[in-house]
Amino acid sequence: MMSKMKAAGFPRQRQRVDMALRTVILTAAIFVSACASPTSPGLEPGVVSVDGVVRHFNLEGGFWAVRGDDGVVYQPMGGLGSQFRRENLRVSMVARVRHDMGGVHMVGPIVEVVSIRLRELSTGFPVGDPPRGRRN
Repeated sequence: MMSKMKAAGFPRQRQRVDMALRTVILTAAIFVSACASPTSPGLEPGVVSVDGVVRHFNLEGGFWAVRGDDGVVYQPMGGLGSQFRRENLRVSMVARVRHDMGGVHMVGPIVEVVSIRLRELSTGFPVGDPPRGRRN
């Protein structure tokens, strides 16, 4: 009699395990797809949109890079243009991550800059570039 009761309860227990497994797999799939890339919607794979600050690093002769608000240092191929070579300058950058390249600085991924622009304060002046002719 006892063995018949155990046999009758087994399919129900199996269904609970299957349901729990499906829930875990679905949750993991949603998490992985949401966290797979720092790309913004509408950007092609391998392209990232970054807000951050321009920094000068004194490694291996010195170079300019963008430290993203995400904590990653993005090293532009060929460096930054002269108008962006100011310490702590806030910028928005769209860049293609170049996984096929390596460098001697090794501070973060090497990127090919697609576009870059200054971020501005509510005063209309770029962050990192104080207004001329005004004293604080």
